[in-house]
Amino acid sequence: MAEGASFATLQQQHVAVSSRYVYLPKPVVVLVSQEIVENYVAIRVRLKAYVMDTKFEKAFVNDVTLRVLDSFSDLGIQPPAILHRRIEDLDSGQTTDLRVAGS
Repeated sequence: MAEGASFATLQQQHVAVSSRYVYLPKPVVVLVSQEIVENYVAIRVRLKAYVMDTKFEKAFVNDVTLRVLDSFSDLGIQPPAILHRRIEDLDSGQTTDLRVAGS
């Protein structure tokens, strides 16, 4: 998993550095951490980079987000799915459907 995480980090850094909106004289940093989100362990990938001008911030976020999602798809990393669980009430014997959104 460490090699895969390193490769994914390098991919995301490449995506940011190759964006036409990034300001290359400043560093581009990719931060990866594990977090618990709604009782699930999630991998959080954050990118820190500067843009040429503040008017390009939204375009940069959009550009990087779309290309990272495409890169994840190429690596077989799928977006979060909505899980369905059924819990049976022990007292009444009734079944309750729970919907949990992954993030």
